[in-house]
Amino acid sequence: MPFKPNEKAFPKAAKLFRAAAKAEAVTLSITSAQKAIKSTMEILREAITRETHEMIEMIE
Repeated sequence: MPFKPNEKAFPKAAKLFRAAAKAEAVTLSITSAQKAIKSTMEILREAITRETHEMIEMIE
């Protein structure tokens, strides 16, 4: 069970824990988006490489 400070006795600590949890969620969201972008970029790069290779073969 995760630690949860008593909000009445330690309101500032509770606020800090909530802020830390929100920051972690944002970080995970950003990391996930970066991975998706990287994957898309890799897919596009590979497609361009293949198409360029095919085009060069057709011209020769």
